[in-house]
Amino acid sequence: MKPIKTIKIGRHESNDYKLDPSNDKTSRDHAILYINKDGSMVLEDKSTNGTFINGNKIVSDKRPVKRDDLIKFADQERLDWDKIKLSTPSNSGKFVLGFVILLILGLLGYVLYTKVIPINSCDSEPCDAICIQKKYDKSVGLICNAYFLKVNFGDKNCL
Repeated sequence: MKPIKTIKIGRHESNDYKLDPSNDKTSRDHAILYINKDGSMVLEDKSTNGTFINGNKIVSDKRPVKRDDLIKFADQERLDWDKIKLSTPSNSGKFVLGFVILLILGLLGYVLYTKVIPINSCDSEPCDAICIQKKYDKSVGLICNAYFLKVNFGDKNCL
């Protein structure tokens, strides 16, 4: 199974998980943690002084591990599982897909509202309150019993 995430562990600055650089027992490139798509993990030892899982030294190159396992490097430094983030790239893909669908539906609604569905302009009789509201949409006023009182505060004119 091909891993979706690889975490390099060691004292060297280029590693993803950095061990204490003053500890000479741990290696610069000590181990690699592989995280698979199904969430399973495999730890590969690359060190001279070994990597220990629950007190047992890894004798083969790779061993499966779980988040509750106690992992020590050169039997000195413990792995802090809180620093190991499991990523789920499929969720980000679902978010983008949902956003694109929402955007398409919004654009479709806008086109239907502005282009396809006819809006009654106030040019034809009888003119109702909605037409008056659209005609004077930038004004402050009052609609009461189909009469529209327009108040323009700039020059204090009233109709």
